[in-house]
Amino acid sequence: AFVTSLVRDFQGRDDVLQDVAVAVIESFGSYDTSRPFLAWALGVARNQVRLYFRRKAHERIVFDSEAVDALSAAFAEQSAEQDRALD
Repeated sequence: AFVTSLVRDFQGRDDVLQDVAVAVIESFGSYDTSRPFLAWALGVARNQVRLYFRRKAHERIVFDSEAVDALSAAFAEQSAEQDRALD
């Protein structure tokens, strides 16, 4: 839901989601199990979204880093009930 809220293009969204999955798998060794997994995974997703927007910088509508950070923080605070509603 986080990636979809930022990347409106279906193909771009799918590409970013795939990039997030690969990045999570590749960097899982650096995950600190004493911290929440969701927050860590959202951080990985936030970085992948930023990379996507950097590649798409020539397009007119692009979220800046502050907007990406604000949305990431909001999604990290969602309850399980709200997650089901987003699904």
